[in-house]
Amino acid sequence: MNDIDDLKIPGTDVFRNKLGITDGHKLASAEADLTAIRLTQLHLKPLVGAFTTEHLQTVHNHIYQDIFAWAGQLREVELRERLTRPGAPPGEIERALNRVFDRLSSENHLKGYELDEWAERSGYYLAELGDIQPFLAGNELALQEFTRELALENNIWLQWDGITKEQITDELNSALQGSRAANLRRLIMLAFDPEPVKPHHTRELLRNTDRERGRELDFTK
Repeated sequence: MNDIDDLKIPGTDVFRNKLGITDGHKLASAEADLTAIRLTQLHLKPLVGAFTTEHLQTVHNHIYQDIFAWAGQLREVELRERLTRPGAPPGEIERALNRVFDRLSSENHLKGYELDEWAERSGYYLAELGDIQPFLAGNELALQEFTRELALENNIWLQWDGITKEQITDELNSALQGSRAANLRRLIMLAFDPEPVKPHHTRELLRNTDRERGRELDFTK
C-alpha cells in the first residue's frame, strides 16, 4: 500500500472504517463517541507498558479498535494533507520512534523531576513524537493518552478534558519550534490535576454503562 488514497472509500475523502460510514462529519461524530468510551476504559485501567514503540501502538489500538482495521499499526504511506509537518517517511517511523523512546529511557522515564521541569521534558517528547506522525490518523489522542500514562508512572495526574484536540493539533503541527515547546509545556501544566479522583467502587458500573452505550450507538442514520 503506497498511496493514502488507497485507504479511503472511493469517491470520498473518508478513510475506510469498520462502521461503513462514508460521510466525514458522521465519521467524526462516531469517532468522538467511540474513542471517548475507550479512553474512559484507559482512565480506569491504564495499559501496562514500558513506554516503547509497542506501548504506543497498543494505546492507539485500544482507542481506535472500533473504527479502523489499522488501529495500532504504524503508518505505511506518506502524509500529504494540510500538514505543516508531514511526519517521518514510512520506512523510518519505527527507527525514529525507537530513538525517541531510547532517550526517554535514558532519562529514567522522567522520574524525579519537579512538576515544572517534568512538564517541559514531557512536552519535548510529545513534540518529538508528534513530528514523527506514527499513525495514519488519531496521533493526537494516542499521544495525549501516552503522556497521561507516563505522568501516572511519575505519580502525576493529567486531566486532558479541558484541552481540546484542536489545541494539541495546532501545537504539534506548529513550525515554530521554540513557541511549540513552550505552548505544549503550558498545555501540560493546564492539564495537571492536583486532586485526582481515583475511581474504585464505580468501576464495574462505568464498564456496564459504556457497554450499553456502545450497543445503542447507531452512526448510520
